[in-house]
Amino acid sequence: MTHQSCREDGALRILVADSRPDVRSALKLLVEQDAGMVVSSEARRGGDVLEQVKATCPDVIILDCDLPGLQAGDLLRAVRTVCPCVWVVALCSRSEARRAALVPLRDRLLDDLPRLIERVLVTGSRTDRLPHHASVCVEFVEGEGMLLFLDMSGIAASSGSACTSKALKASHVLLAMGFDHATAQGSLVFSLVHPSAGEDVDALLEAFPPIVDRLRKMSPLYTAFLKERGS
Repeated sequence: MTHQSCREDGALRILVADSRPDVRSALKLLVEQDAGMVVSSEARRGGDVLEQVKATCPDVIILDCDLPGLQAGDLLRAVRTVCPCVWVVALCSRSEARRAALVPLRDRLLDDLPRLIERVLVTGSRTDRLPHHASVCVEFVEGEGMLLFLDMSGIAASSGSACTSKALKASHVLLAMGFDHATAQGSLVFSLVHPSAGEDVDALLEAFPPIVDRLRKMSPLYTAFLKERGS
């Protein structure tokens, strides 16, 4: 079954994915207060989400980030193949302790990526940001190429700001922050879901420098930069 339209005539179909029955019930009551929306299906585990997407083709998924068995990157890619237009609303009800546990992992990415790879720029404040969010711009390469090779390494990321992550153009947010077009095209965003993601950070820091090196060897911009620098 293929999802043909995100907003056909009639009520928006909502898939509520949460392991807690009381939360699912509360969300269903909240959603159905609006006559233009209906909860078409529910899921209790990560593995149930794709099955329900195939069965009901929802317009919107309300997704608990802590859903048991959830591999967010793999799931969202699979969902997009079935319902390319589906909207996903992620609910991350982390405790203060859980949020605090993510900060060292986030800071490790923000510190080690520029240390391991030349000309990597942290975008935004290092401290005034969400605990799970690390974003950078990698000069002389484009986000699409990096995402492709990261995906081949089993690492999920996104490029651009949240509102332009599917567009093939520089993020207007990064441009407004003072980054030029070429640099903004090399943007990446990494999201940490669980405090136990230390192994994922290790894998990223090991896999990413060779990816950037490979792409820069094919980059006219990087070649010009090396010539100008006299390398």
